[in-house]
Amino acid sequence: MSQEKKRIVRDDYPVYGGICLVTDSPLDVGYPFLHYHQVIEIGIVREGSGIFSVAGGVEPFSEGYVTAAFPHAVHIGSAAGESPCTFDYLLIDPKEAFFRIPYLPVRLAESSLPGGVYPDQEIRSAAKRLCGEVKKNPQSFLSQLLAAELLERIFQVSEEKRRTEIPESLLPALGMIALEYHTPITCRALSARCLMSETDFRRKFRAAMGISPMEYLYKTRIAAASALLENGEKSVLEIANAVGYESPSSFYRHFRRFTGHAPKR
Repeated sequence: MSQEKKRIVRDDYPVYGGICLVTDSPLDVGYPFLHYHQVIEIGIVREGSGIFSVAGGVEPFSEGYVTAAFPHAVHIGSAAGESPCTFDYLLIDPKEAFFRIPYLPVRLAESSLPGGVYPDQEIRSAAKRLCGEVKKNPQSFLSQLLAAELLERIFQVSEEKRRTEIPESLLPALGMIALEYHTPITCRALSARCLMSETDFRRKFRAAMGISPMEYLYKTRIAAASALLENGEKSVLEIANAVGYESPSSFYRHFRRFTGHAPKR
């Protein structure tokens, strides 16, 4: 097995009683590479900003946002800039947590949602309420009800998010982009990471993702830039440089293409 294949990790983290809370976890500790879980991972951003990539989608996050990765969805988080990024994580085993709410595991199994980033205030409030109850008693019926409330709200706002089936052969390239988007990356380097010819890589990537490898790289850079702009600590030009753009005009052009508006602090 190649070194790149080893970077796609299945995490069988034990969740005793159905719901587990991990607090004050730095983003770069544990899994600085593509991975997936058998359980639901809910992240609450305590500080910092960055990008969250799940099942091929890339979205920015900032302090207070909630991230989610459903079972078997390959994902990775990456901090934007040099500021620390810290999460609280709720790990939920649907079979254990919802044995008294039997419809929810069935709905989850039938869902094609991979997860994503959720700035929605109701989701943020529901996640905080669940954290508070889990700290007191993770196995209480109230914890189960609050977890069900949180997931129901995520289902409601996630109709446009659908799981993209990504060939395993492309995952090394997605991991490279997620972690190294701010560095000079070429299509040749991405294809080499996937052990493919450049032509074959381009064809397979577009077929799976709907855009070219370099468009996906630009999309990731703009997501990171959006997170830094919301953070408000750097100028637009400093942010353009921080996410990998040497040309301000290219940054402005790509930002408008992917967001529909010009970058503003």
